Amino acid sequence: HSRHRIAGVDQAAQLPVSLPGGKTLSLTIHVPKDAVPAWRAMILVHSHGDVQLALNDQPARPQRFMQQTPGAYRSEIFLEFVDQYFDKDSRPRPEDCRVFLPDPAALRIGPNRITLVNPASKDLEIERINLALW
Repeated sequence: HSRHRIAGVDQAAQLPVSLPGGKTLSLTIHVPKDAVPAWRAMILVHSHGDVQLALNDQPARPQRFMQQTPGAYRSEIFLEFVDQYFDKDSRPRPEDCRVFLPDPAALRIGPNRITLVNPASKDLEIERINLALW
């Protein structure tokens, strides 16, 4: 993300980025060798709407929580620290996030490609992507 970069040290930021309606976006996420093999993986996308996700060209299954609740999205899986003086409304709303369960066998050591597709006609702002591995 652009807010976590050190000039002259870090590579160019990939996020945030706009994903136009009906378009595809590819991002790179690096996975260290000690993180794989994993037996479970989860990806959270702060997308402000529905997206489709593939990890290294393998579609990931969307995950919803509490099926009886409309939407049933989560943003609290990966919380960023917000101190008491910071704007607490800066955390993403649950309805702005989507969770996916990719096949952990699709992960490779080093660069991995996350492909997002925006099936809607409106543009989406991709704010962050978090990967969890077990």
